[in-house]
Amino acid sequence: MSKALKNTIDKILNDYMITLGDVKSRRRFTPILEPRWLCWYIYRMTSEYSLEDIGWKFDRHHTSIINGLKHLKEKHSDKIKIYEEYYRAEKEKEKELDQTNN
Repeated sequence: MSKALKNTIDKILNDYMITLGDVKSRRRFTPILEPRWLCWYIYRMTSEYSLEDIGWKFDRHHTSIINGLKHLKEKHSDKIKIYEEYYRAEKEKEKELDQTNN
């Protein structure tokens, strides 16, 4: 997992005041759904992970990931943009740091 991905997931968890354990839990408590879907989206957006990989990481079937991403895009497109921008900024920082260290 890249540092940018980890930092973005941490930001989502911090913003929603939940833990990774909450996101991975089987609970379908409404305040957990949006950040759970956002975490899935960020994993998927990085193209490093397939739907099956994301499902395995979060103990879900890949069809649950598909359904969650669909709901996220329909209901929370504004949040998607915020965390995409955050991820890109973190990725840029990561590149700059790598160039500085080389």
